[in-house]
Amino acid sequence: MTALRTEQDPPFSAPERAAIAYARELTRTADAADTRDALNEHFSSEQIVEITLIVSMANFTNRFNNGLELKPEE
Repeated sequence: MTALRTEQDPPFSAPERAAIAYARELTRTADAADTRDALNEHFSSEQIVEITLIVSMANFTNRFNNGLELKPEE
């Protein structure tokens, strides 16, 4: 997790780095135009849809919870 938080991606495989870069850009810009094409080198169209869905759901959940100041139950 530290590598993800500090954006030190070398420990990850090329497909993982492509997915991480895409997720970061999609989260930051809601577009991901710069990283979308790299996914095609490693993932099928169906896998790209799944990656996008997971990133989008995580972003939705975080924004919803943060907006309402909800904290996860322990």
